Amino acid sequence: MRNRLTAIREIDVNVVGQSSILLVGDGGEARLENKGIALIFADAQASGATERNFSDYPIFRRTPPPPRGRTEDVLFSRRNEIPLISVKKVRVVGASSSSLIQAGSIGSIESISRLHFIRQISAEALGEEAL
Repeated sequence: MRNRLTAIREIDVNVVGQSSILLVGDGGEARLENKGIALIFADAQASGATERNFSDYPIFRRTPPPPRGRTEDVLFSRRNEIPLISVKKVRVVGASSSSLIQAGSIGSIESISRLHFIRQISAEALGEEAL
């Protein structure tokens, strides 16, 4: 494939984070991965522990399943008569958790994101009548 030119007149991006990519143009392989634990404890003693580890949760030890899709070979051909990708305006508020924002094409991509969110609040925060 011949190289293509990507022209973006205006791009406005607030945040790209947590294993995410902003790519202008054609690209090759991108493997994005993000793991996270978010813990909120109003009372650390009520939780029985003040710290958690990824190994405490089986979801973070599991191997992700192979991507679903075609298993046979696919014949693909394209002809770029005008090797130009022209974009007038791109506005992105945010990309997070293994996201890819791209103007162009990519040969291969794999994205894995796992988040375990735990919230525990003390009896005082809930009120005694809730118990």
